[in-house]
Amino acid sequence: MDSRAGALDAGRFRELVVLARSGEDPVTRAALYTEALGLWRGPAFAEFADQPSVRPTAASLEEERLTAVEEHAGVRLELGEHSLLVGELTELVAQHPLREGLRGALMRALYQAGRSCDALDCFNESSRNA
Repeated sequence: MDSRAGALDAGRFRELVVLARSGEDPVTRAALYTEALGLWRGPAFAEFADQPSVRPTAASLEEERLTAVEEHAGVRLELGEHSLLVGELTELVAQHPLREGLRGALMRALYQAGRSCDALDCFNESSRNA
């Protein structure tokens, strides 16, 4: 998020995520998550990353973002977008190999795309990383 508008973007991000979580229609929920995640333009407070006073807030915002990414992937899986998600989730799991929600979504996407052997490989890789 841009630091100049960070407070506003973070607030809007949180509002959209709350709406997405409370919605019932998966298409609407997916659109809300897409809009929320679209507010991110890079790491939170990136230009101040070396400041000790900023690190906890930046880490908290990154956790919120990754949780929303996981939830968005879950909704997209509900919508049958498993084949589209495989590439995105593969990249995210490479960046965050210990993030169980992302890995679980990747395994589901692979399995639902008819790639059960790859899903099992993904599971076995998570066991090696633990």
